[in-house]
Amino acid sequence: MISGSIPNTLPEDMYERILAAAADRPEGRPDIRLDGRGIRAVVDAEGHLLTNALKYHPFLIKPNQEELEGIFGVHLEKQEEVIPYAEMLQREGARNVLVSMGERGAVLVTETGKVLCAGAPGIRVVNTVGAGDSMVAGFLAGYLESDGDYESAFLTGLAAGSASAASTELAARQEMEALRKRIRVHMGSV
Repeated sequence: MISGSIPNTLPEDMYERILAAAADRPEGRPDIRLDGRGIRAVVDAEGHLLTNALKYHPFLIKPNQEELEGIFGVHLEKQEEVIPYAEMLQREGARNVLVSMGERGAVLVTETGKVLCAGAPGIRVVNTVGAGDSMVAGFLAGYLESDGDYESAFLTGLAAGSASAASTELAARQEMEALRKRIRVHMGSV
């Protein structure tokens, strides 16, 4: 998983260098697929750090609503408005795109062609630090535990992120499981 910003002591293309090394290919080679080596890269970054990684076909990218708006120079309010932009990132190379939208929930565009949407469970937000990271970790745990079921991964990710936002610390599994039961997923459409 590659996440966050790059310290100013490192080169601006550090994420690309990491992905190129993981692919065991020279930097700058277009259309490199990491999954051919059994690597499932996850990128949770903003701006060019995210978009420049797309040529490596990461398994999952997770921009939040604000980051998505910044990439495309738009203002988005509803899940339905997010879907076409998530699909654009997918066409650029991402296999799966998970967009967190805070109190508005999340959207997942999968490599299988499904678009899943869910509102956030009603919580009292205490601290959002780490909620996005918890969402990614929950998604990956849900994906692995369910043998690749995207709906289960999406539910677990949204519940983990929400549980962490409702806690002063990272949430415990039982808190996440309680919230997971309250989330309703529906198929999205444009």
